[in-house]
Amino acid sequence: RDVGTISSYHETSMDLLGPNPAFDIFSTTFPIMSNASTRPPAFVGKDANGCQVYGTVKHSILSTDAYVGERATVIDSVLLPGAVVKDGANVVRAILGENSTVEENVSVGSVDTTKDTAVIGNDVVVGKGEN
Repeated sequence: RDVGTISSYHETSMDLLGPNPAFDIFSTTFPIMSNASTRPPAFVGKDANGCQVYGTVKHSILSTDAYVGERATVIDSVLLPGAVVKDGANVVRAILGENSTVEENVSVGSVDTTKDTAVIGNDVVVGKGEN
């Protein structure tokens, strides 16, 4: 599947979370091409799966070193390596770039599926009053 656009990348990522994904990411006959490097294990909390998760995460993909703070929510989103969602922040239908940060009590994205997926670039910090 071509994931060369933001929309197709987000759609494919969300499809992988469904009960019957269109393809098997563990297949040895169909390789996944990636620039990801092997990293040591991350902190695994009660609900974390290899990331630090202190808030709520639903139907999302979190990469290595992702962090979700207390009272924060992440829904239908992709957090790339090192992405940080600070305490009380709300991230919905978004892709957070590598080492990006959503500051405390800031909202990013929308539940409105007619709007584009929110995209935060690598190393970008989103604070209050920013879109």
